[in-house]
Amino acid sequence: MKLVLVFVEPGKERRIATDLEDFIFPYDMSVKAKPSGFSSIILLETSLPKRHLVELIKKSNIGFIRRILYFDYYTTLDKWKEIVRYIKDKVKTKEINIKIKGRGMSNKSKEILSLIRRKLSESNFKFSNNGYPIRIETLGEIIGIVLGDT
Repeated sequence: MKLVLVFVEPGKERRIATDLEDFIFPYDMSVKAKPSGFSSIILLETSLPKRHLVELIKKSNIGFIRRILYFDYYTTLDKWKEIVRYIKDKVKTKEINIKIKGRGMSNKSKEILSLIRRKLSESNFKFSNNGYPIRIETLGEIIGIVLGDT
């Protein structure tokens, strides 16, 4: 299953989560959508490929959707080493540009993001504004990654 953050108009999270789940269900019977607990964000779990999901959402005419962020990989904060391993396995260039967005960040999540940077640096990755784009997002106890342009 893939995790997708769906950004919506504030206050519409429950309604849109239900509408998304109902609309996507015929295409993916394992779909789950629920408010994240953070304003304007719905967590959508799906087995659909990114392109197919985006096309479906566009076709759905469900209002109040602002954008979607489809994680290439996600896990929980306590399994942060999986994020490092994923980057090492998938990113072929050694020059990277990491952008981090944290929501509901605790001291623990800040420490983990610092550890991720350090482990990548120790693995000979160089940080550069012109490097391969990597986006890391935290949402409470969830940490997700998007590789390439978003």
